[in-house]
Amino acid sequence: MKKKLVVAVLLFTATYTNSLGDSVPIVPPSGTGAPHSCDVTQYYPKNLIPACVQGTVEIKFRIGVSGLTNDFEISRSSGSRGLDDATKACIADWHYNPATQNGISVEVSRAARINWSLGGRACVPTVPHNPEDCVPQKTPDDPNADTSQNELVHCGG
Repeated sequence: MKKKLVVAVLLFTATYTNSLGDSVPIVPPSGTGAPHSCDVTQYYPKNLIPACVQGTVEIKFRIGVSGLTNDFEISRSSGSRGLDDATKACIADWHYNPATQNGISVEVSRAARINWSLGGRACVPTVPHNPEDCVPQKTPDDPNADTSQNELVHCGG
């Protein structure tokens, strides 16, 4: 069964003021090729599946004049280096028709939020994973946990 993750990409419209003081809009980039999502079967780190490591990654990146993505910066970690790295690898495969201004390709910044989930089922780890891969966070088992974020990164234990 093939599962896909839903990805929300935050877009914005930018303008540039040229030397004459005129505001020139930037036409945003448009996606090309495969859908801009992170296929669990292709990108989810296999070593993290048995441990049920899940989480959400917020990432900033640039779309270059060639339409390729680059300059990845994790703005909010999932708590797992493996999921953060998988996010970078996934977005590196996204392709765009570049943004343009006055018909000329320009580089622009974008952001995305990737939710790495193993489905709607409750996730109970079956084997421990490398604790160095995970930054421990509160879980619903913790009476002091803040569950308002509605996301869980299980760090074992």
